[in-house]
Amino acid sequence: MSRVNLPTIAPPNSTPAKATSVNELSSNDFLKLLVAELQNQDPLAPTDSVQMLQQVSQIRQITSNDAMTATMNSVQVGQDVATASQLVGKRITALGTDNKEVEGVVSRVTISAASANSGQAREIRLHVGDKQVELSKIRSILPA
Repeated sequence: MSRVNLPTIAPPNSTPAKATSVNELSSNDFLKLLVAELQNQDPLAPTDSVQMLQQVSQIRQITSNDAMTATMNSVQVGQDVATASQLVGKRITALGTDNKEVEGVVSRVTISAASANSGQAREIRLHVGDKQVELSKIRSILPA
């Protein structure tokens, strides 16, 4: 295979990130490399068909894995919402968002929107009086 030099496209006044090892490449980076390799191969000496099929298979596998990860994340959010909604009216003890012990009856549940820019998932919070508690910080659940 031929060596491919990819141009770095970055917004003005920004420093491009460099991966120091193959393990640091994201699936998107890997797909870009494969596509660039396919586009820049010598048409008079193309890659053999076995290698081509392997590369196409790798692209499909990565795409499939990304879709499965997104689906699993959606299922997790759904399960967390269901769990949190079942706690409304129950007495809990937990660590609040201010890292102080909170005890009381859950009055409501709020779900923050996922932030596309920060990569953060939705955040589910339980409200106990004027305090907020993350679902993962619950220590005990008691009947009201």
